[in-house]
Amino acid sequence: AVATEPFSAKLSWFHQLLHAWSRDHATGYSLVSVHRDEAVDSSMKQLLAIPPSSMRQRLKVEFHNEPGVDAGGGVLREWFGLVSRCLFSQWFQPTHTPDVAYWFKAGTSRVVAKAIQEGQCLSVHLAIPLWKHVLGMPMTWHDLVHVDADLHQSIAWMLTHDNPPEDLALDFTMHGVPLMAGGADVAVTDANKVEYVDKLVGYLLFESVHTSLEAFLQGFYDVLSPPVLHAFDAFEMDLVLCGHDDINATDWHVHTTVEYLKATPASSLPILRRAKRDHHQHQQDVIDWFWRIVHSFSQVQKAKLLQFVTGSSRPPIEGFRVRDVVITILPLNAPFV
Repeated sequence: AVATEPFSAKLSWFHQLLHAWSRDHATGYSLVSVHRDEAVDSSMKQLLAIPPSSMRQRLKVEFHNEPGVDAGGGVLREWFGLVSRCLFSQWFQPTHTPDVAYWFKAGTSRVVAKAIQEGQCLSVHLAIPLWKHVLGMPMTWHDLVHVDADLHQSIAWMLTHDNPPEDLALDFTMHGVPLMAGGADVAVTDANKVEYVDKLVGYLLFESVHTSLEAFLQGFYDVLSPPVLHAFDAFEMDLVLCGHDDINATDWHVHTTVEYLKATPASSLPILRRAKRDHHQHQQDVIDWFWRIVHSFSQVQKAKLLQFVTGSSRPPIEGFRVRDVVITILPLNAPFV
């Protein structure tokens, strides 16, 4: 029934379910402790060493020689951003051996699923057919548009027109791989073109990616099982993972606390002071100037500022009201440590 609800209602249901999971595993957490310059390899080894039975525990990340309390989740957001960017830049690394490739894709999918579980938006988009695989949804030739737009256009033309075999000049192969027994000797005609397209879809979206797909699904399902995701479609899953591209400065402004720090002669460190009446207007002017500049920023500039402030360049999918954002303004003449 929840699958027929508006997206906001689905998301609320999903987050309540994940919150219940967190309560069930509140007695512990999974720790990933890495050197920043070896973050990806070390993270993958540690993530894949966690048994599936413990993958629902909350994730805690620490960087070596960078002590601190991750009270606002900034370290976790930074880790997800750092690791996901590196992983997806290496997704099609040709030097990977089969064993390493399997390990790599299973680890990558654990990162993706953990990001969803932890409510962290990533800046990487998965192909819609991959989300359909995750959700167990059927696929047709229309899904090829997300993989090869030119091929999709050619198939659309072929299926909607009468084509003499000599015009098609096709057989039942793809990149030299037979789509059926003796496929190289079977010409595509109007009589069998639907069968050809079905076999082509099966090869491109299933058989040719079987090993990688198996690894990805195994890692993903270690964290989030299919029944948990049944409320969403493939496009909604992309939104759950990536959030919105647009950063609404007004929403950010309304749901952010801005603190003004002022240095005192008695201390070498700036401390938060309650504003005196004669200084209040000056401090408010500075805060107003700050927001005026933010509102004038381009989307790229806002993304960079958001990355600096929160550890993520993407806003929460439900808006800034669900995240406690605090921005501290420090005068230029104040000491900084």
